[in-house]
Amino acid sequence: VMKARELVKTSPLSEVVGKELTPPAQGRDDERVNIQKASMPYHHSTGTCSSCLDDQLRVKGIDRLRVADASSLPFHPRVPTNASSMAVGARCASLIANSREEMDFENSDYSAKELGLT
Repeated sequence: VMKARELVKTSPLSEVVGKELTPPAQGRDDERVNIQKASMPYHHSTGTCSSCLDDQLRVKGIDRLRVADASSLPFHPRVPTNASSMAVGARCASLIANSREEMDFENSDYSAKELGLT
């Protein structure tokens, strides 16, 4: 952080960088306190609703609602969650496409045509 402050004071950065948003530290301990106050853990929530879903990614007890993001994963993958979330989304799209014929449009507010399924 201290090195970054030195660099920002030099040209050409000093000409485009505005004023500092955090108060300048009075010493190394102050610097640590500033960093701790300004930082937070970086993580992606996963598994927050996996126990509420069935094997078709449908929310138990709620009709016509599926979850297709990292919250449906039962555990945090060892890789960034972007690829996992995209895979879940693709799987959910496939599940929805394969279950079109199961949908009951007679008792729905929308027709299959209005939903773009025909």
